[in-house]
Amino acid sequence: MPARKPVEALPEEHPPKVNLDERGKYYKRPYRINAVGRDGLTTTVAIPREIIQRAAEKANLLFKEFIATHQAVLIYNAFDGAFIRFEEKPKKEPK
Repeated sequence: MPARKPVEALPEEHPPKVNLDERGKYYKRPYRINAVGRDGLTTTVAIPREIIQRAAEKANLLFKEFIATHQAVLIYNAFDGAFIRFEEKPKKEPK
């Protein structure tokens, strides 16, 4: 099995600011973490459908269109926890 490529830390011009002290303005719900793949090197956590649906609506896309054209990007390391942002998938160059 080939070695995994290390994740490169990318500087964010404006890292996300999240104030979790503003009670009542966010949802908090636990989700199970699943270890998958050989030796459990990959983990998965489900993203609630309503989060994807809201992002699709902001992009003026149907849910299935959004899933087909976007990917979840996890931002972490500069603060406690992680932040999920959705970005368009890179376009594949024809061979």
